[in-house]
Amino acid sequence: MVAVVDHSSNARDDAESLPLLPLAGSGAGGGGAGGVGQGGNSLNDNNSGGSSTSVELETFEGTAGAGGGSAAELQNTPRDRLRRKQPQETAEAEEVEGITYLPPNSLAYRRAVLADRTRPHTFRNSSRQAMMVLIGIAVGLVGFLLYWCIDVIADWRHGITKQLLEDGQRSVALAWLFSAFIASCLAVGAASIVVFVSPEAAGSGVPEVMAYLNGSMLPRGFDMRTLLAKFFSAALAVASGLPVGPEGPMIYLGAMLGSQLSRRIGQRMARLGTFFENLTSNKDARDFTVAGAAAGVAVAFSAPIGGLLFAFEEVAGYFRVSLAWKVFACCLVAAFTSAICDSARRAAIERSELVFGTIDDDWWQPFGVNGEVEQHAIAILPAAALGALCGYAAVLFTRLNLRAYEARRKLFHNAPKIYRAIEPCLFAFCFATMSLSLPAMLPCSHSGCVYANPESEHDPESVLMCPTENRHVRRIVERSMELYTCPKSAIDLNSTTTGTSTAGASSNNATQGMYSELATLSTGMAEEAIRHLLTRGTHLEFSFSSLLIMLVVYFLGAAWIASSSVACGLFVPMIFIGSLLGRSFGLFLTKLCALFGMGSVGAPAGVFLMAKDPAYAWIDPGVFALVGAGGFMGGVTRLTFSLAVIMIEISGETNFLLPILVAIVTAKSVASYLCPRALYDALLHLKRIPFMPEQPELAEPQHRRAFDAYPVTVACSHQDGKPVTVREQIGFLAARRLLASTTHGGFPVVRTTSHGDLFVGFIHREDLESLMQTQQEHENGLGPSNTWHTHTRRDASHQDGVAAEDGVLMSDGRGGGVLGMQDTLLDLTEHIDTSIITLNAHFSIKRAYEVFQNLALRYLVVIDEINRPVGVITRKDLMGPRIERGINEHEGVDFSDGTRSYDPAEFALDL
Repeated sequence: MVAVVDHSSNARDDAESLPLLPLAGSGAGGGGAGGVGQGGNSLNDNNSGGSSTSVELETFEGTAGAGGGSAAELQNTPRDRLRRKQPQETAEAEEVEGITYLPPNSLAYRRAVLADRTRPHTFRNSSRQAMMVLIGIAVGLVGFLLYWCIDVIADWRHGITKQLLEDGQRSVALAWLFSAFIASCLAVGAASIVVFVSPEAAGSGVPEVMAYLNGSMLPRGFDMRTLLAKFFSAALAVASGLPVGPEGPMIYLGAMLGSQLSRRIGQRMARLGTFFENLTSNKDARDFTVAGAAAGVAVAFSAPIGGLLFAFEEVAGYFRVSLAWKVFACCLVAAFTSAICDSARRAAIERSELVFGTIDDDWWQPFGVNGEVEQHAIAILPAAALGALCGYAAVLFTRLNLRAYEARRKLFHNAPKIYRAIEPCLFAFCFATMSLSLPAMLPCSHSGCVYANPESEHDPESVLMCPTENRHVRRIVERSMELYTCPKSAIDLNSTTTGTSTAGASSNNATQGMYSELATLSTGMAEEAIRHLLTRGTHLEFSFSSLLIMLVVYFLGAAWIASSSVACGLFVPMIFIGSLLGRSFGLFLTKLCALFGMGSVGAPAGVFLMAKDPAYAWIDPGVFALVGAGGFMGGVTRLTFSLAVIMIEISGETNFLLPILVAIVTAKSVASYLCPRALYDALLHLKRIPFMPEQPELAEPQHRRAFDAYPVTVACSHQDGKPVTVREQIGFLAARRLLASTTHGGFPVVRTTSHGDLFVGFIHREDLESLMQTQQEHENGLGPSNTWHTHTRRDASHQDGVAAEDGVLMSDGRGGGVLGMQDTLLDLTEHIDTSIITLNAHFSIKRAYEVFQNLALRYLVVIDEINRPVGVITRKDLMGPRIERGINEHEGVDFSDGTRSYDPAEFALDL
């Protein structure tokens, strides 16, 4: 069999060391996610009579016969050289490979499956469940260690800072120096790990997990080095006080553990022939990665149900019902493991009153609310208004994130690595400075009223104590509100009371009388500030000035640092920002009620006490802080039902579920209208990672409305001519030149007949490289060649309808004659994938998109009416901009000018 290559003028610079003519054009999509047939050149191009057109394949210098070329030469392909040219911190589109989840359904594969059916497999049906349990345990342990490291470092830093502040005004400067210095050191440590050890560990990692589960194999993204770098960088970054959270990295760590454990354990156990032997495929790795990501959410938020739904709605592009219960079991195991480890830590190390095995309520509900409020029908209206406000704020936050990413990429382009490590250090120093200096701008606040029984202040029997001259209703817990530099004082609970008797009150219940509002929000961990914001019954605990100042500072800080060279997440910052928005909105409603003279008897105007007016107790800044947190997260991430469940699990709020859902849906709708892409989708776009959303992103409304009328060939419009194809038998030298001059991930296999070259299957690049390597070892005497067949051409007769000469048919491209060279033929018959999905050229592009996405494919082969290959489609060909270019090229007009009316029927016939 003879491989012939059509000449092309699109020479590749990457192949300068190889004296050959390229088969791949310069269009994007070559290689990448298996970019097949993207270049517009044709191997085995045919004329109308079905005979081959012989064109040149120049020989390698110094090679002879079938044994020429070394393994290093085979690996030194344009694809490898392209990878070495790309910057490590950016995943270029040409570098991203597609994932083949199912093994090629070739004759050799089918024989192996049939031979394997009679061999006994011990516990084979239980191996996946056992692996899910192992992944859950691993994720739970890693999550516990991550949060423990953060708590130890952060508690040490904040504890010393508070001690210095309590010494008075003279120690403020010393507290600032200590806090800013430690924050800078931790930040530079977190950044150095990323910059100098593993650049892929930067960011949250959630977009990368989404891309992997969507079908994109990211280079250097899923290895143990990245896992360790992500762990330590996230721990240092969060403990430094930067406006970041550990939840995003925790999701990435869970996905990494799911992928790595299944492969490593599966490969080791497969050698023993039992138990885990069937868990090493890409399909299994995808399922375990989904389970790991879901378990990461379960540990991060103490939300097993939310973890399952998050994986289904956000990260998993392909989800089966049969997989759901296994993922849920993995989430339960992960959450339980982390909870037990936390219980052991409290009992053995902290010597708390809780005995081992007792799980603290704070673990299961990290942002648990104090007291439940009655739901009122009218609460839907302010919840919707708050949702719209959060949607606008989410769009602004998303755009600032993207602008910061682009600005940082331009700023540090070609800059020394040390600059990227120093930048988070400087930001941490400035942020720590603002956190300690801004509280000095506002005066200390008087606590006013307090509850005599702070643990049950919403009990009707609780005693509310207020000085006569102060009508501010507050519940102040001295262990949580920050004094900053405010003077220590106490309220005499035996003084005049408001609304309730003081009988039985004791002076031992005295609570501090002054505190700093802004220091309470800025000097501690974000989780502590969120708990203050969600506290109910403390309507006037924070003023507009403190809420808005903290909102602006944290909003801008989180938007800037998210794309820096540290491992960090945005879930806690999003909850914090949303809580600030919601608390401000609730305070506005309280002031509005006060304006109309509404409120409970004996309370300040606008304040409704739960014990006296339960029907209107929902008019509470703490209630709307939770609503705002859900709405802002929904606007940024575009999550809906999974987010609602997570908010319920982390807060324990069930009565106010409907207003929370309304706020989430409203925020998502407003944000989607103003900005089509969610934050993570937009980051994938900026990183040039081919991600397939549920619907392609088409800019022109005409294209979206008529999308189902266009044929699938619009995705092949950039492929000039026919795809690169091979025949069932191909010469070794021809195959080597083909791989060296193309970056395609596979090739359609054709058989020459009287009707032309007809499609018979698909050969993957990896299989072809493996066959060639086996042939080289066989020719060099390194081992037998027993997995494929070779034939040496001895005559000039026609075999299978193809001319076979004594050597490879070659010409100099100028009609200079045929060169003869002894070559060995590779017989691809047993390795051709005959189950590759094919579509007729008249097939709808919209339905082709759905087939590609729902079946999690890597390739789609387009054929004509008589089964001749027309093109090969990869995920890059189904990106919105490329589809629109194809539509415009086929129509010969740009839709945007509106100069031509479009006839779908006429276009469908013009193939």
